[in-house]
Amino acid sequence: MLKSHGIHFSTLLSILLIIISANCLAKSNKGIVGKIDAETGHYTAIDKSFQVTLPIKGTQRYVTSAITDIVSARGTIISIEPKKDAGTYRLETSHAVTTSERNISFPEASAKTIDWYRRLATRYFQNDLIELITQPFTLNGRQAISAIYKQLSTKETGPRYHLFYLVDFGTKLAFVWTDIPLEADDLDIEDKIISGNAEQAKKSIAMLRSLRFEF
Repeated sequence: MLKSHGIHFSTLLSILLIIISANCLAKSNKGIVGKIDAETGHYTAIDKSFQVTLPIKGTQRYVTSAITDIVSARGTIISIEPKKDAGTYRLETSHAVTTSERNISFPEASAKTIDWYRRLATRYFQNDLIELITQPFTLNGRQAISAIYKQLSTKETGPRYHLFYLVDFGTKLAFVWTDIPLEADDLDIEDKIISGNAEQAKKSIAMLRSLRFEF
């Protein structure tokens, strides 16, 4: 999402505010809009604008029961809540519509996006986030950035880790938010999360690698 083909942050924020408000960060009863093939693990958008390999496997009933999706004119959000895997995955796609929406650099847009989600998670989980690491990387030759935050343990809950990934697909943008709750602090698991070796982190990256807007 360089200046020549980036998505205007205000546009991105508007769609995400609308979608997340509707979804309330929780599984709704709206069912599935897109098409799910449990055998191949593929999710295909209802308008066939993209296809992605899901981070969960199982029967059609199990996979369908773990997913909620919401579609708007500007993008899609898929919320995945595996019953056999702690944590959740949220994939969001959006795209630019007009030329005026292509005037912000990827570093600026990603910084604002991650900060907005950090504040959103802070408010939703009622606990501050501590930044562990933020770094740019490339994914399938595309510009990307990852950020990992930690919410400290409380008297009621263990720590929770938030993994944010943002990838530039030209006039399209993909964002994955993965949260990993633990029952108690575990430095070995934390090291795996930070290094990207935790199972949930691997699945998040694999999902982004599989994302195809043209297939």
